[in-house]
Amino acid sequence: MTSSAVVPSVREMRLYPVQVARAVAISPHLRRVTVTGAELTGFPFAGPDQRVKLMLPHPGEDILRFDGATTIPEFLALPVDTRPIMRTYTVRHHRPAAAELDIDFALHGDPAHAGPASRWATTARPGDPAALYGPAASYAPPADTQWQLIAGDESALPAVAAILERRPDRVAAQALIEVPDTDDRQPLGRCGTIVSWFSRDGEPAHESRRLLDAVRDLTLPAGPGYVWLAGESGVVTALRRHLVNDRGLDRDRITFTGYWRHGHAEN
Repeated sequence: MTSSAVVPSVREMRLYPVQVARAVAISPHLRRVTVTGAELTGFPFAGPDQRVKLMLPHPGEDILRFDGATTIPEFLALPVDTRPIMRTYTVRHHRPAAAELDIDFALHGDPAHAGPASRWATTARPGDPAALYGPAASYAPPADTQWQLIAGDESALPAVAAILERRPDRVAAQALIEVPDTDDRQPLGRCGTIVSWFSRDGEPAHESRRLLDAVRDLTLPAGPGYVWLAGESGVVTALRRHLVNDRGLDRDRITFTGYWRHGHAEN
């Protein structure tokens, strides 16, 4: 994952043991898994696009082996065949009073060829063990921001939704969202938010130019703005390059995060 990020202090990022409470499909390509754990009552808020490292047992196992590891470098130092599977996901909702947290998973194609986290989300059942490490966040509009542009694919949809829900009323916002098909669209935003959806209709996400073309065709408002971009790494990098090189936006007013990269797995 690449990012221009603002993160909580190290002491706020820690391990949270959890288990699955329930899992439901919210669209053809999105599945919401709700996890619960007593320590989630104290889970801190890092920002609307807060993300966590989701740690999962290996297929066929029902335990997570940490062997005393409490930090990411310590986790990565464990033997690869025994350490938990680790992937990064965005928090969609956190309900401290209920000790619950929702994570929305983008499901890509045939489950037999999906990544380990997508497979886990597809088959998750109440009681299945997991752990969260975090949170961290990147969304950080400057105080003088008058308008915002939010853009991403379905992997960024939970963060986009959370950002728009917390958008200050005084700041105009426009969101550009690419999803696999029209049935993956969701009600988003608040009054004053313009949301544009783009469906790939079978085209591979890493080959799609829909977001890049939409941003190129966009007339940006006058005044100081802020741009938040997330999704496939190559796409968001191209978007940032266009905004900086062709539009003249200050790179410090753009947050971009590669949530995933075609052909590469997160280690």
